[in-house]
Amino acid sequence: MATIKQTHDKFLLACDENEKYAYNGQELYSQGVQTGPIIFDKNMRDLVVEYSFMKLFLCWEDFLEKVFVKYCLDFEGANGNKLIRYVNPRDEIHAYEMIRGNNSYPDWTNTDKIIKTAGDFFENGGTFLNLKLKIADINDTKIIRNALSHMSINSKQKFETLVRTRHGHYPLNTTPADFLTWIDRRNRTSPITYFNHYVATLKFLSTEIVNP
Repeated sequence: MATIKQTHDKFLLACDENEKYAYNGQELYSQGVQTGPIIFDKNMRDLVVEYSFMKLFLCWEDFLEKVFVKYCLDFEGANGNKLIRYVNPRDEIHAYEMIRGNNSYPDWTNTDKIIKTAGDFFENGGTFLNLKLKIADINDTKIIRNALSHMSINSKQKFETLVRTRHGHYPLNTTPADFLTWIDRRNRTSPITYFNHYVATLKFLSTEIVNP
């Protein structure tokens, strides 16, 4: 089984790769790149950016699960320290079953549930308590993910509210890719897109989690 440091390194690489894909998609669209009769249009840009974001979110969920299980098995963090455990599972499968409890699977999109479970498994919730540092951004990523994976009215309304909150207003027919490629107005000193901002947030949180 990979170490926590190796798991973290893999996640950071996935962050960089998906950030690059999203950037390239936006660049190809803005430059109007054409290959034969095919023009890299807005629909193609949206597909690339939104797929990259979904991959990023899935990698985040996978990272959380793998690291949580490893800490349950008494693995060292990237800095060589360990969490104080309240559990002692036999192996990886047993650890997963303990985390899952009576549910079909652990919900790694529910930050409150993760923090609560971590409090049951580790002293003071271990490093997973650091998720509270960026709770608003984590909730943003879930809203965007739901807007991409669900077609419900509720998901659409939550996405529109997110855009209004972060951007100041909701331009008609804004897609998740539109929003993700806009400049994040909160970062005035170093203008970056919302995609860049969320990548930086997940990188920061992952580093906090793997260093007890």
